[in-house]
Amino acid sequence: MTSVLWLPDLGRSVDNLLLHKLRTLLTMLGMIFGVAAVVAMLSIGAGAQQEVMAFIEQLGVRNLIVEAREAGDGQALQKVRQLSAGLSFKDLRVLQSNLGNVSAVTARKRFTPTKLLPRPIGGDMPVVYGVSPA
Repeated sequence: MTSVLWLPDLGRSVDNLLLHKLRTLLTMLGMIFGVAAVVAMLSIGAGAQQEVMAFIEQLGVRNLIVEAREAGDGQALQKVRQLSAGLSFKDLRVLQSNLGNVSAVTARKRFTPTKLLPRPIGGDMPVVYGVSPA
């Protein structure tokens, strides 16, 4: 019995849609393009995420990064230098010549500038890395 109550309203709604064809068409196009835009943006985001994950997976565990620990003061630096001179360019050349499966090797020097103009907004100085051209 409740279905009979809303049946006349449904008939008037269909008559109104048929009476205003342009408005109905534009409303339908708006809904279709809106849903299509949302689906497209979600697809682009998922594709980008998948591509990044594939790139990270491609890197794998075959990379080896050797970094130096920074000494806080001069005395600590002298103590570290007495124990280990660190890696040199000679060590880099030895690694290149002895490891045949290595595709790329580069030296890297970390540098924190003491003065930068204009000053960064957060006050934190950037860290600059110098590498070889290869």
